[in-house]
Amino acid sequence: MNDFLKRYFIVSIIIYLIIIPFCFLFKDSYRTILGMGLGLAIRLLLFKLSLYDLDKTLNKNPDAAKRSGNFNYIKRYLIYAITLIASFYSPYTNLYGCGIGLLILSVAIHAINIYDIIKSKK
Repeated sequence: MNDFLKRYFIVSIIIYLIIIPFCFLFKDSYRTILGMGLGLAIRLLLFKLSLYDLDKTLNKNPDAAKRSGNFNYIKRYLIYAITLIASFYSPYTNLYGCGIGLLILSVAIHAINIYDIIKSKK
């Protein structure tokens, strides 16, 4: 795994670990924590897959690259939908926790970008 992915993965896991104690304040805390873990795992795997798909797409001609990009975009969102539906019907996970888990990587990306902007101004 390259340093680009490793950095985002580590920050995402740290944010997940920071959120866990707050889950114990609510009802169904274990289901929420498992849902967040499921959502985060799916999002991290799809982030790595999208990087791999992007590398493949860049080596194609423009028409094939456009079709491949559209297909990869739809594929990712279908997997997100399947994950949320599975979380909704599962007795072990919470839908809201899964949704939060899917968003943790986005928060990590924004946090890293803000940190880099602040660091570059010094």
